Amino acid sequence: MKITEVTEARFWFNKATGATASLYGSTPWSGDAREKSEWEIRVGGWTWRLDNGTVGCGRRPAATRDEAEAFMREFNSRGAR
Repeated sequence: MKITEVTEARFWFNKATGATASLYGSTPWSGDAREKSEWEIRVGGWTWRLDNGTVGCGRRPAATRDEAEAFMREFNSRGAR
């Protein structure tokens, strides 16, 4: 498996409670318009897209794009050994 791309780490954020949720699961609200309005998409660092389409690789997003690219190079070089 290889990392193919560095991308912004985006997630749902609840403005009322501070809770967070993944963009890649079900929506974090149950259908009520008021509840839905409490959620917004935010960006928090940099993550990775794998060659199988998965976003993220089991670790927290990197703080900077440079850190994410360095990890991508290290991760991808492991398979070349």
